[in-house]
Amino acid sequence: MTHAFDPTRLEALARARDVARAVARDLNDRYHLARERADDLRRAAALARQNASATAGVARASGDHEADRLEAEAETLRDRMADLRVEIDAKNAEAADAGRLLAACLAFAREAALTIPTALAAEGPARDWMQRAPIAENAK
Repeated sequence: MTHAFDPTRLEALARARDVARAVARDLNDRYHLARERADDLRRAAALARQNASATAGVARASGDHEADRLEAEAETLRDRMADLRVEIDAKNAEAADAGRLLAACLAFAREAALTIPTALAAEGPARDWMQRAPIAENAK
């Protein structure tokens, strides 16, 4: 059984990679927003506790209660951040896998002189930015 090469599969693979990257970026943005909010809540809780310690009676109990509520909310956000980190890592791995597979498929298509979609023609093998170009022996 012979399979025909379908260039649209390359586009689908590129889309899968791009979607995974976009989802990872969105999750990362939500992670950072949650971290900022949790930090704000912890600061507000510390301020509420400090203000409560300067008062007495009902005001003190109310301030302590508010500080406890803020700290609990911050802790909930920290738990959500841990979940987000797991999701981010999974999406980054998915995008990396799709990127490696796409690069391998493109390399195969080029070697076999198969049709590559125009949108993907500029995509090349991943380059290591630390890799230096070879220096010719007789270069001056």
